[in-house]
Amino acid sequence: MKTKKPAQGVSKKRKQRCERDVAVLAGMGLVVIESPNSDYLHPLGPALAGVIRAWRKRHRLRLASVARRAKLSREALRKLENGQAWFSMNVAARLCDAMGLDWLYANGEACRRNMERRAKKCQL
Repeated sequence: MKTKKPAQGVSKKRKQRCERDVAVLAGMGLVVIESPNSDYLHPLGPALAGVIRAWRKRHRLRLASVARRAKLSREALRKLENGQAWFSMNVAARLCDAMGLDWLYANGEACRRNMERRAKKCQL
């Protein structure tokens, strides 16, 4: 069974953008956790990681069980939650599914946290 390939120009541009982002993050000492089929990184990575960690702790879910359900290593999930790693949209969606966390709620909460952080920076 053959699958259709996306238009060459769009896919190439996305791939180049993702490679550039990964190189910048690697230069900052951050690890990038990607799904093999992902094209781009989650724009609110650190804020969403905080939401995921808070949800996991609030619902008393173990790191190992969430990592297993999301098909990630425990170490990768730990780095992600501590802000030492950046992740793709696919990984973020898998984590939300593994914990029973609503994707829209998680992204909305991440946006709110990100805006609060920026507001604090402006006040300083």
